Amino acid sequence: MSFVNTGKQVQHLISMHRLGTEEKVTNLLKELGYEFPVIAVRPAMQFNSRYLSKDGSHWKLGAHQDWRTGQGSLDSIVLWFPLIDCGEALGALQVIPGSHTWGLMSADTSGYTGSIQENLKEEDFIQTEFEVGDLLIFSAFLIHQSGNNVTQNIRWSIQLRYNNMNEETFIERGFPMPYIYRPEADLVTPNFPVKEQIEQVFA
Repeated sequence: MSFVNTGKQVQHLISMHRLGTEEKVTNLLKELGYEFPVIAVRPAMQFNSRYLSKDGSHWKLGAHQDWRTGQGSLDSIVLWFPLIDCGEALGALQVIPGSHTWGLMSADTSGYTGSIQENLKEEDFIQTEFEVGDLLIFSAFLIHQSGNNVTQNIRWSIQLRYNNMNEETFIERGFPMPYIYRPEADLVTPNFPVKEQIEQVFA
């Protein structure tokens, strides 16, 4: 549990958030036509492994489109890059080239990302291969899925998502933000803290 929580805390590092606003990144967004880029969701540190997944929902995602979870501008994009060399054995992304023009696909929204229910041909998916330093930029409408990590290693990667504040339909829809962050209703650590512990902090 401590290992997984440490990985999650990385998403809240100041350096992680600086990465999302790094000049090289914002200049890249401008080159892609973003006059007014905005961060869609907080930067995500992803560490995928069957040995860390409680219910199997995160380590190997089925075919999906990231737009469904963000519902931002129609030209919203994802920047994904590995922190280790990542190929087929480690379960690198599999994508369907050109599928970002197919529109929003019907999906089962009960899961984390909304698994596409329409018939897709496995042979249409292209296996990607990455080395440290590579960057994958894709439309949030691109159909993609996780490969099968057959190793005992973790697939470490970072994902950044952006919306375009100047995109016409995003403006018309009032800049929706359906990605909800909310606190736990109950104490994560039962009976913590006690009064004496707080007194020690402020002594």
